[in-house]
Amino acid sequence: MRSTPKKLHPKQDIELGPKGKNGKFAYVDYIVKLSERSLEEFCPWVYRFM
Repeated sequence: MRSTPKKLHPKQDIELGPKGKNGKFAYVDYIVKLSERSLEEFCPWVYRFM
């Protein structure tokens, strides 16, 4: 696995979690900064899957 992930969008950020005993990352945080309007449209979509 790459230690520095490739960014595909200028407003995205990727933070790698700690590596487990198997050498793979335990988790990856994928962050996208959204405008206020986009956030209002995105939140109801996310809540449907929680």
